Amino acid sequence: MKGDRISPLDRIADHFSSRLPSKVGVAVSGGSDSLALLVLMIRWAAPHGVKVRAVTVNHNIRPEAVQEAEHVEATCRGMRCPHDTIQWGGPLGAGNLLNQAREARYALIADWAASRKIHDVVLGHTLNDQAETFLMRLAREAGVDGLSSMSGRWERNGCTFHRPLLKVARGELRRLLVDHGIVWCDDPGNDNVAFERTRARRVLEALEPLGITAGNLAAVSDKIGDVRRHLYAEVLDASIRMVKFEMGDAVVNMDDYRTLNREVARRLLQNILKWIGGGEHAPRGRAVEAMLNAIENGVSMTLGGCYAMVDSNGVRFTREARAVSGKSSAPGEIWDGRWKIEGPWPDGAKVEMLGKRGLLECGERGESGMPEASLLSSPAIWCKGELVAAPLALKSDVWRAQLTRDERIFFFSLLSH
Repeated sequence: MKGDRISPLDRIADHFSSRLPSKVGVAVSGGSDSLALLVLMIRWAAPHGVKVRAVTVNHNIRPEAVQEAEHVEATCRGMRCPHDTIQWGGPLGAGNLLNQAREARYALIADWAASRKIHDVVLGHTLNDQAETFLMRLAREAGVDGLSSMSGRWERNGCTFHRPLLKVARGELRRLLVDHGIVWCDDPGNDNVAFERTRARRVLEALEPLGITAGNLAAVSDKIGDVRRHLYAEVLDASIRMVKFEMGDAVVNMDDYRTLNREVARRLLQNILKWIGGGEHAPRGRAVEAMLNAIENGVSMTLGGCYAMVDSNGVRFTREARAVSGKSSAPGEIWDGRWKIEGPWPDGAKVEMLGKRGLLECGERGESGMPEASLLSSPAIWCKGELVAAPLALKSDVWRAQLTRDERIFFFSLLSH
């Protein structure tokens, strides 16, 4: 199925050719792209025996949102496709509202999919979205990562999200809906130049007479994506050769580190920080540049909830104690998103950081051979203010601390690029 005139239906078939899901969710907002995706998914799924279920997230940001969700519900009913609407509770504190809404949408959909035992959800992003995103990131002076094409699939909270229509133009999808007599909802925000994407869409329209089209920009983005994949292949190779893992820390020999191309070093650093810190996104921009410079100059530094300890031998990345101060988990729960503790739990026990007081009580911390900074932020078992155990600081026959986000997760995150 190669060539420029592949039908949207064949794009979907090609996307799922390597693995056929038994059930698939379709995220439908009521706009033309997602409604057309729903039509195509139902048509594609029927002969394959794949069950389709639609979901709409009502962000409650715009007054039209309720009517749009009801329109999707009615459209799905006409297609005999089961549909659910889920509500967003609203933003948490200050910050970019649209970014929070987008992140909440993915999290809510992943939770919804898990509740329905659906492992795959498709999204209606198109070639136009690719081009608009390219222009928006270009305005921010983005590099290879930012200008690369959108990922066709990625995982979040056990759910695989798919974008099978990234090479399909919006106009083609709207013609499909017209042919089927299906009405879509137009977001009033699409005409509001206060929004960055609206401005990007206007710029794209203005560039078309020069021959700079959505298809051209998406093709450029694809080529940059090829460069990005090559870079991450080098990062993966460097990680396999250079990174050693010790009780949740990542250690890189300084002689090896100095041989790295700066772009490879940047991505290696970002992946380590994300692996240890557990953030949804790796730190970027000037903060990462500052840490790269600090490491090159032999200076230790904190970033993204992590502490990079630098000496003449190398750099050790560990969890920053301040980032886990106050974090607590009950027996059986995962502490700090990555430590599972097993042992003979006394009543009232909980997991918190070892900290300075706990480290002083250990006395024999030399058993672990770990630096003090690493042990300060390590998990410990406390009961009524008394230290019960420190599995990383002291050897124990009955207490065990196991990483749930281990080296396999580290390497898999590089492969997913």
